[in-house]
Amino acid sequence: MVQGHNVVLSAPTSFGKSLVTDAVIASGKFKNILVVVPTIALIDETRRRLGQRFRGRYKIVTHASQEIAERNVFVLTQERVLERDVLDIVEFVVIDEFYKLTPGRDDGDRCARLNEVFYRVVKAKKQFYLLGPNVQGLSEISHKKLKCKEFYEDYRTVVSEIHDVKPGPDPLVTLRELCQTLKEPTIIFARPRKCHRGRPRPNPLGIS
Repeated sequence: MVQGHNVVLSAPTSFGKSLVTDAVIASGKFKNILVVVPTIALIDETRRRLGQRFRGRYKIVTHASQEIAERNVFVLTQERVLERDVLDIVEFVVIDEFYKLTPGRDDGDRCARLNEVFYRVVKAKKQFYLLGPNVQGLSEISHKKLKCKEFYEDYRTVVSEIHDVKPGPDPLVTLRELCQTLKEPTIIFARPRKCHRGRPRPNPLGIS
């Protein structure tokens, strides 16, 4: 990225994707940087992290009403990007959780706005860094259009061991016996039992 390449990185949580953003900012190559995050909660989290690291070197801008300085890091949701229209002055764009560019069931409007932001980024030929988890790759057409370097990491920072347990003649008895054998932190998924009227029976162990 310091050499001017567009980069797509898919890696699991806690891999260090955000540290790459911090390293690019720390390089001092860019005067104005845009970090697009999906929610307002992530704006605050990102603002605190970047503010601690780059206080005095960059002004962290999170609201449309804030005045800008000579060197700025804009941390905005896709909606705020479109409200403020900072794409003309930024040189480097980071899109966090870029898998949200793909339409989902519950975030159609937000997805459309994020796609509009990314379309403007590509059209203006701004250098970009897309990061997020659980992406296996881009389509061949997207790869050719975006002209980016892609990195897909399968490494997992958290190991999950899954054990299927047969319910037996009385699932609650089986579940109770299982709980008595557990010594490590464990998540148990259990389907609620139903009585003859189709209503779920009470769950005495409080597990859902």
